[in-house]
Amino acid sequence: MTEIRYTDLEKHLEKPEIAPVYLLYGEEVLYKAAFETLLSKILTPSQRRLNLDALDNDAIHDAIERVNTFSLTGEPKVVALLDSRIFYGRSDDGALLQRAKSAYDENRMEKAAGYLLGLLGAKGIELSALMESPEPAKLLKTGSDLLQDGPWLNKLAQYCSEKNLFPKKPKDELADLQKAVEKGFPLHHHLVITADLVDRRRTLYTAIRDAGTTVDCTVPKGNRKSDQGARQAVLQDRVRRTLSGVRKRLEPSAYRAMYDMLGFDLRGFSSSLEKLVSYVGDRESITAEDVEALLKRTRQDPIYELTNALTDRDLGAALSFLASLLEEGLYPLQILAALTNGMRRLLMLKSFAESPEGRIWHNGISYNEFQARVVPAIGACDGELKQVLEKWEARLSSGEGGKKAKVDTDLLILKNPKSPYPVFLMLQKIDRYSREELLCALSRLQEADVRLKSTGQNPRLILESTLINCLQRE
Repeated sequence: MTEIRYTDLEKHLEKPEIAPVYLLYGEEVLYKAAFETLLSKILTPSQRRLNLDALDNDAIHDAIERVNTFSLTGEPKVVALLDSRIFYGRSDDGALLQRAKSAYDENRMEKAAGYLLGLLGAKGIELSALMESPEPAKLLKTGSDLLQDGPWLNKLAQYCSEKNLFPKKPKDELADLQKAVEKGFPLHHHLVITADLVDRRRTLYTAIRDAGTTVDCTVPKGNRKSDQGARQAVLQDRVRRTLSGVRKRLEPSAYRAMYDMLGFDLRGFSSSLEKLVSYVGDRESITAEDVEALLKRTRQDPIYELTNALTDRDLGAALSFLASLLEEGLYPLQILAALTNGMRRLLMLKSFAESPEGRIWHNGISYNEFQARVVPAIGACDGELKQVLEKWEARLSSGEGGKKAKVDTDLLILKNPKSPYPVFLMLQKIDRYSREELLCALSRLQEADVRLKSTGQNPRLILESTLINCLQRE
């Protein structure tokens, strides 16, 4: 049907017809944003719970089966094959190694493992062969300088082995996927594939383009002036999209300070922008001083990244950040307390969203509408809770001169009404867990607290097993 750039996706979706298959590829932050835009067009927030099947990596046959299974409700259905490695090929050696090393340096071990396994799978090399090879460069048939850069490759291969992650040969399943795309899917059933690297010369790409829509989310990597200008345009677009709904302004000096610190790191840039919005509170302008203060504090407070991975339900990132924190000597009970607070906050927000007052919330709501409609509803719920707690405290303190009880509690959703943006971000994550999963996770965290305090077991093993039990999907 068509090939478009990610900047044209919203205009493309104004048409009444939705393609049966989409391929979103390129920069991770951009294709994830495009995926959310596409989902919002196909499914309502309530439909997502039953009619969205999100599969990780390359469960190709599972995806084919699910997208061809008729929906019981007759509503639209989306099967998503996320972060797929099916297009990786021998010509991607350098890019895959570079991305594996970058993800490894960021402690995103699961992501780094995916790149490494994709490279091995494309070359038909077993993980054991890489681990036993005295000369990885010869085995991989690449002269990349990255293989000379310390022991990172061996550590990453060891991580894959410990997690029972092994390379697959994608070619074995590509023909089946191509046949399914060419045959078509039931009416109102859609297959969405996201990927970072795509070889447009492959017949699978042509089949997807002819049957559906491909969305190019790539950004030029070269050193030409036009390439540099394109990267700056992408960053500035992210600034506009992030700040337009929250009525904030990033001063030119602040933008330059961010670029000097982060370079073209779209994921880090976007994450830092969100933190800055929360950091400045009521102020409209974000200054270079804010950037310096926040990024310095974030580097000194990596536990934030762990709790963020927890609420994102990103097990690989959570385990990596946990390992880093323990290596830095952070006290295990302090880490556990942060995890417990994160899960408890998610449960509070989940309870609000499922209450009569919270039904006005849905993913896709603008920040302005959130401030106008959702924040007052949260304030009303917090006010009712505070009144209940005050009555309890009054009963417990009766006989103490009739003084009104003062309540200081962490159970309020919006403790700082002047800075609601963090609540806005957290509400967008509540659908990643069911209420039962959150309650179960809190129970497991409580069990971990008892084990840390009363047994001689290894704290790292206790925390790792707890994270796995809390974050893994059944």
